[in-house]
Order: sequence, then C-alpha cells, then structure tokens
Amino acid sequence: MSAGKPVAFSSADKAKLKQVRGVCLDIDDTLSTHGKLTAQAFHALWKLKESGLAVVPVTGRPAGWCDHLARFWPVDSVIGENGAFSTFMQDGKLKKVLTPGADLQAKARLKALGDAIRKRFPQAQWASDQPYREFDLAIDFCEDVAPWNDADITRLVELCQAEGAHAKVSSIHVNAWFGDYDKQAGLRHWLSLGAPGFKPSAVNAPAPKWNEWLFIGDSPTASLCFRLLNFWWGWRNCLASCRSSNTLRLGSPLARPGQASRKWWKGSFPRARLLKPFDIAKARPWVGVRVKVGVLNAG
Repeated sequence: MSAGKPVAFSSADKAKLKQVRGVCLDIDDTLSTHGKLTAQAFHALWKLKESGLAVVPVTGRPAGWCDHLARFWPVDSVIGENGAFSTFMQDGKLKKVLTPGADLQAKARLKALGDAIRKRFPQAQWASDQPYREFDLAIDFCEDVAPWNDADITRLVELCQAEGAHAKVSSIHVNAWFGDYDKQAGLRHWLSLGAPGFKPSAVNAPAPKWNEWLFIGDSPTASLCFRLLNFWWGWRNCLASCRSSNTLRLGSPLARPGQASRKWWKGSFPRARLLKPFDIAKARPWVGVRVKVGVLNAG
C-alpha cells in the first residue's frame, strides 16, 4: 500500500481487514445526518456490537452529552471533548477518566480566550451545548448560526492559537482548549487503562489493540487518529492531514470541512454495505465496507 493514496476495497487486502476488531468513529456529520441520528444509523451501532466489534465514538461533543451516550448507546466507551476524557459504564455504574493533559482549572483561560474572540469577532456565538462542556470552548460557525466564510474560520483558528490554545475545525464548530491532548491521546489512554467498560463478545476476549481499530471521521479534528491508526475511512478533506502515514485508507468524497453532506453509509458503497439495511444503488465505484460475522470484508 502506498502512502498518500486511499485504497479501494476492490484492491484491499482482506487478510489485513480481518485484523480489525474495533470501530471508533466521529458523530457529527459522520454518524448523524443533517443533525439527526437516523434509525438506520442507530441500528448500525447495535449491529456492530452484535457482530463482535468494539465500538467507541470519539467526538468533540461535551461531557454532558457523553454521559448520556455512554449510558444509553450500544458502545464500550465515549471519548469526549476532542480527547479530554473517556466515559463508560462499568459494573452498571457510569465512570469517567481524564486524559493526561486535560485541565479542569483552565476555565479562567477559556473565559479570557472567549473575551478575545468576541472582541475580534463580535458575531461569534458559543455552541448551544457549551453549558455542558468542561474542558473546551466551542464556537459555532454553522450549526445554529448563519454559516461563517472560510476566511473568518481560518482567522478564528489563528487567533485561538495565538492565545496559546489548541484549535481544531469540526464540521460545525471550532473547538479550542488548553492542555496537551487530542482525540488519539484520549483513545490511547483509555486503551492503556485496559479499556474499562469494554464488553467482549466472548468470555475473556481482550480489548482490541491499537493496530486493530478502524477509525471513521469527517473532519480535521480526527486527522491524528487517521494518521496513527492502521485502518481509517475518512472524507477527502482529511487526506492532506494524513499523507505522511503508511496506513490502509478507505477513501471517500467530500470537498472540505463544513460540507459534510455525503454520509459514510450513504452514496459511497457500490457492492458493499455497512451492515444491512444499507443498500446503496447509486454509489461511487471505489469505496465500501460491510461487517459480517464480526470481521470487516471487502465488498
């Protein structure tokens, strides 16, 4: 496999795909459709678990949301606020562990950053889920506000970075935080703890190792996970962030962040499915995924 170019399922090495034992995925504009979790998508999560795969959403959404997702969704854990923590159910109880580098004392710095943002961008509004966040500031650029232009989004990111914050662009928000962590660090830390909350399909089955995960995402916030995992499936706008890796890439069409309209289960699979009932009739001829008897296979 050559670095820098997605590998079509028609030419993918099936033996390598069989190594996948876990699926970690973004939520907004990857799992959701126009801001909604469809019945088909939720059914797919259940089928992934029933097929024997570990399932871990890795999202920029807030702690308050992640508590709900970990408790009610068919998942093993949820990595939230771009890697700040992992939330999971263990022995019937909801638990949360912080990723090294996450700082609960950063709220004063986040407030100062917010003041600087509003001084430069008077139109800026925080995401509607900001009250449920513990570690970051989410600036809405298209979810519940009139869409920002690309130039202003870029200037916003540059301002956050100039103030000493990390800043990443999702499909709907710019997320800014203080602390040395990201999505892949959150996933790695959860695995390093023994994957608490992991629900194996067989007695005493170990949690998937780092090189046994498939990551699915749509935005640059996920690019580090893409770059450091052996298997990923991402929108075209993420490729520039991942050209240095030598991984199995399963390509997908999307022009740029903020245009997440084509779904990873819709409009991209010619002879393949991501678990029934996703039957794609009008699809591009070079990407696809299905799960069968607990392993990923080419369509």
